[in-house]
Amino acid sequence: MMDALGNVISKEVLTGNRKLNVSDLNSGVYFLVFEAPGSKTITRKLVVRH
Repeated sequence: MMDALGNVISKEVLTGNRKLNVSDLNSGVYFLVFEAPGSKTITRKLVVRH
């Protein structure tokens, strides 16, 4: 996960379905970057509003 400035907020290995806890994040725009060996990188925007 990266913030809007490109700073890495967290880096995790994900398996299966998982919920993302955003309660510790400030309101703003974040980007989720999914990478898998042999696959294209997928980036999704996440907007957090508290």
